This record gives sequence, C-alpha cells and structure tokens, in this order.
Amino acid sequence: MDSDRPELVQLWNLVTEITEQLNQNKAVIAKLQAHIQQLKDQASKASESSSLRRFNTDISKEAFATEIERLSVALVMENQTLLHENKQLNTLVQDYEELLENVMSKVRNHTHAAQTHQAILVKHYETLLTQDLGNSSLDSLGVNPAQFSTLQTLARAALRCLAGKSDEMPPEDGEDTIEEEDKDEGMTNWAEEREIEIQRLDKENAQLRKVLGISAEQGKDFGLDETDTEIPRHLQRHTRSSSFLSPGKRGNRRFSSGLPRRDLGM
Repeated sequence: MDSDRPELVQLWNLVTEITEQLNQNKAVIAKLQAHIQQLKDQASKASESSSLRRFNTDISKEAFATEIERLSVALVMENQTLLHENKQLNTLVQDYEELLENVMSKVRNHTHAAQTHQAILVKHYETLLTQDLGNSSLDSLGVNPAQFSTLQTLARAALRCLAGKSDEMPPEDGEDTIEEEDKDEGMTNWAEEREIEIQRLDKENAQLRKVLGISAEQGKDFGLDETDTEIPRHLQRHTRSSSFLSPGKRGNRRFSSGLPRRDLGM
C-alpha cells in the first residue's frame, strides 16, 4: 500500500485539475449562453420595429444600407462563431466527463483490489499468529505424547505390582508403537545387562565365600546350592524395570548369591 500511495496522490491531483477545468468550461459556456440570449433579445427587438428612423440624414441611402448590411453580416458571423465554439465546448465537456469516469472507475477498481489484498493479508497473518500462539503454549507446557504414553505405561505397571498382579500387561488399542519398533534392541540390551549382572553376582559370591571361609562342600552341607537362591531385591527391581523392554514372560529366575538372604540381613 505504501508503494501505491504516490500513484494515488498523482491520480487524485489529476482528477482535481480536470474537475477545475470542467467547472471553468461550464462557467464560460454559461457566459456565452447569456451573451447569445442578449443578442437574440436585441435581434427580436430590432425585427419588431416597424420603421427605422434616420437621425443621420447627412449620409446617403446607399451608404446607410451598406453599413446596415455590413453590421448584419458581422452579427451573423459572430453568431456562427459562438455556435461553433459552443459545440466544441460541449464536445470537450463530454470528453472530460468520459475521462473522469474512466479515471474514477480505475481508482475504484484499484482501491477495491488493495482493500481485498489487505484483508487477505490481515487474515493470513492472524491465522499465523494463532498457530504460533498455539505452538508456543504447547511448547511451554512441554507436552510430549511419547513421554506421556511411557509414563502412563509405567504408572499402570506400578499399580499392578502394588495390587499383586502380574507385571505382564496386554497391549492396548491405540497405544504408541515405539516399544514395538525398539523390540529387538530392548531384548539385546536386557540380555547383555542380565549377563553382566550374573557375572557381578558370581564375583560377589566368590568374595563372600572367601571372606566367610565357606567352601563349596561346606555350602552343600548347609543345604546351599549355587543355583538354588532367589534373585536379590535390587536385581528383582532391575529385572522388573527391564521387563518393559523385553516381551514374554520372565518365569522364575534364580541366581546364586552364596548365602541365604536371611543370613545376609536382606
């Protein structure tokens, strides 16, 4: 709109000049019409006179007739000239009116197009601002559908554990498919962590036997077996948290800790 403003100003100045010229032409036409009316009145008065009285008797009759004829020709010529000028002025007025109408139609079309374009821009930017405000509000809330689904799954599993039910949960309709996509990777990570935990427990078992001075034969005398001890609590928590990444039932896994849990104060 700023770039079109000088053109609109020039166009408006041109329209103003044309209007002033048109008003001047109308004033001239009015004067000419008044003068023509005066001439017509004078001609009608002259034709109504029955006889002409001669006051200049010193002039001969031929000279007087010649002077009257010359005056009549001059009046006729002036009348024709005024009629021709009147006709030209009427044509010029019509041309000015057509030009003014064309200019005003272009101004109206341009103004309508500019207003329509401005309304479209305002609506477009209002839509963008609304979308931006919506996105910023979501970002400020920090809503993540994947995290929300994971937290929902963990909360449901915790409630089932507190209720004494199985940790295995059937998949719900519409649940996020991130766990299914990372299925193989989760199984591999769980197996690696389980092997590392078994090796660590074996080392702790050997160290505890060495500190307490219990050999494998003595452990058998006390009814202990390397494969007959339940999983420690910290390993149970670890396997429960890892069960969300590993499908299928875990079953009863038992690892050797070297001593019963009641002897270790667990």
